[in-house]
Amino acid sequence: MRTLRNVFVDGIRAISFARDTDMIGTMTRRRNMQHSLRIANGAQLYGFGARSLFVGPALQLSPHRNAVAVLAVALDQPFRLSVSAHDNIDARRYRTCRSALIAPNAFHHLDAPGRVGILHVDAMSLDYEHLRTLVGELRAGAGFDLQAEPQLIDWLRRLHAGGRSVWPQVRVQLESLLGNGVRRVPDTRIIAALQVMRDDLSVRPSLAELARHAGLSPSRFIHLFKQTTGVPLRRYKLWVAMSAATRLILRGANVTTASAEAGFASSAHFSSAYREMFGMEPSRLTQAVQKKPTRKLRTTRGHTHP
Repeated sequence: MRTLRNVFVDGIRAISFARDTDMIGTMTRRRNMQHSLRIANGAQLYGFGARSLFVGPALQLSPHRNAVAVLAVALDQPFRLSVSAHDNIDARRYRTCRSALIAPNAFHHLDAPGRVGILHVDAMSLDYEHLRTLVGELRAGAGFDLQAEPQLIDWLRRLHAGGRSVWPQVRVQLESLLGNGVRRVPDTRIIAALQVMRDDLSVRPSLAELARHAGLSPSRFIHLFKQTTGVPLRRYKLWVAMSAATRLILRGANVTTASAEAGFASSAHFSSAYREMFGMEPSRLTQAVQKKPTRKLRTTRGHTHP
C-alpha cells in the first residue's frame, strides 16, 4: 500500500520530469530557431545548367556591366536600379521596383538595402527569351515588374530560409518559370555528351569529339545541343567550367588550384572570364557566401535578441 510519502515523492518526480522535458523542448526549439536565423543571415550560391543563383544580402557593387542577363528580385523591400549609371552619381536616373531583368552588357547600378535574389542566365539562352516575355514595363537596358514577381519573392525567401534542404523544390519551380511552363524533352545523346563534359573538367572535349560520342555530325550536334540545353555549346562549356571552379573555391581551394582543375589556362584567365560574365571578381562573391553572420541572434522565452 502506497504511503502519503510515496505519493509526495512521485509527485515531485513527475513535476521534475515535466520541467526537464519542457526545458529540453525549449532548448531544441531555441537551437532550431538559431539555426534558421543563421541560415537566413547568410548568403547562398547555386548553379544549375547555364545559370547561377545568388540569394542573400546585396553585395553593393559599383556600376558595372555583365556579359549575361541578370534577373534581380528584392526579398525584403524595393531596390533602386539605374541603367544609365554614369560615374557622376547626380546624373544617374533610378527606378524603384521589386523585380528587374537587366539586359546583357547594360551598364547599371543596383542599390538594394536588404536581401536580394540574383539569377544570372546566359545572354544567348532560351531562359532569357522566356524571361523577357514576363516583363511588365520595358525600358532601354532593363525590364521591370515581372508578372511572376510574387512567386519569385516567395520561392527565394523560402530558399534563403531553408537552404539546401528546399533547393530541389525551388529549382523545379524556377525551371518551370524559365521554361515558360513548357518542359523540353531532353535528347539522350546530348545528355550523354553533357556527362562527358563533366567527367573530367580539366579536359575540354572538342566539338568533333562530342559529336562523335553522340553519334551525330557536328552541325546536327550543335543544333540539338542548343535545343536541349537552351545555350550554345561554347557558352555552356564556359558555364560548366566556371561553376566547377566556384564550387572548388567554396570548398576551400585557392583560385589557382580551382581554375586549373576546372580547365582554365590560369587563375588570371578564370578571374578575367568571371569578371566579364558577372561584373565582379570571383573572390568578391565567394567571400560573401563564406562569410559568417556578423551578428548571432539568440532567443529567450520565444523572443529574438541581437
